[in-house]
Amino acid sequence: MPLFDPTLTGQAGYFRRSDQVSLIDLGTSSATTGPLDFVCLAVDYQQGFSIGTQVEAYADNTSQALYGSASQLDPFHAPSTSVTLTQPLLREARRATNLRFIHIAHLNQKVSRLIFEQQLLQTIDGIFRLYFDLVSLGENVGVQHESLAAAERLYQDNKNKVDQGTLTPIELTRTQVLVSSSRLALIQAQGEYRQQEVILREQLLRNLRSSVADFAATVPTDSISVPDALPTLDVPSMIDDALNSRPDLAQAALQVKANEISVQASRNNVKPLLNVYANIQTRGSSLSSYGDLGSPGTGAVTRSPDFFEGGLRLSTIYQGGVQIQLPLRNRDRSGGCGACYSIASVARADRET
Repeated sequence: MPLFDPTLTGQAGYFRRSDQVSLIDLGTSSATTGPLDFVCLAVDYQQGFSIGTQVEAYADNTSQALYGSASQLDPFHAPSTSVTLTQPLLREARRATNLRFIHIAHLNQKVSRLIFEQQLLQTIDGIFRLYFDLVSLGENVGVQHESLAAAERLYQDNKNKVDQGTLTPIELTRTQVLVSSSRLALIQAQGEYRQQEVILREQLLRNLRSSVADFAATVPTDSISVPDALPTLDVPSMIDDALNSRPDLAQAALQVKANEISVQASRNNVKPLLNVYANIQTRGSSLSSYGDLGSPGTGAVTRSPDFFEGGLRLSTIYQGGVQIQLPLRNRDRSGGCGACYSIASVARADRET
């Protein structure tokens, strides 16, 4: 994957060379040089782009240990620079392939929002159900109050009839049982209402010890009413709207889209790797010029002064070529082995050996 964020690396070091003796013995006392100090600096810059392009630039002044008395002026200075540009042509040459993880991360972010929306809808729906359960239980308490009041009126009427002798006492006993059962039903209804009230309060408040939770009762302001006629509804459009608004279906669609991006990237990874690269370098060199040893006719040995003076030169190198990697099997590989062929056409000028 390309390194979309630029990377800059620097390095600095100190180098000191003690007294050195010349490598060439002239038959006299060997020339020596005093201690020499040198600071090495290097910097590297790398960056990738969405189309697969990779750029790397490097510069340093790496030391080279040269010998000879004439090299005291600048014995180590050998600056080098390099700029390399690589461009894929088949594999990893598409923006969609190189940006797939970013696209998938955006999709995952949308999925996270949909998950939060789904949890929020579930929470609201749960509170809605608990609230209307409380409303229903509250109306049940009112019904039981009316039932108890009716049973008490019936008991009083039957008692008057028994006192007048128009009703048998056994009927009064039955009515008394009805009053007791109605009172028990009212107590049960009130208990269910209080229990539902506590459940709703626990769902609405996170901390039951806070001052907000310290209230006597929850009084519903809604009531359940049954309309005389059902309203006319466009069921197909309501179903379509519900399906389009469901967060879980939207999550599944985004997951399918993310999987499709991964599949496209896998298809791209089974293609041959075909890269075009170009490189330009400048190097500090310690090469000596070519010269024949010896002097014809005299037998005296001659030497190139650049050799033992450590002549420093600057070389420029131009490189370019094509890299091909052919997978032997049609599989998506990560760092697998392949048959690698390098076909390079290189134009060099005064390259250091």
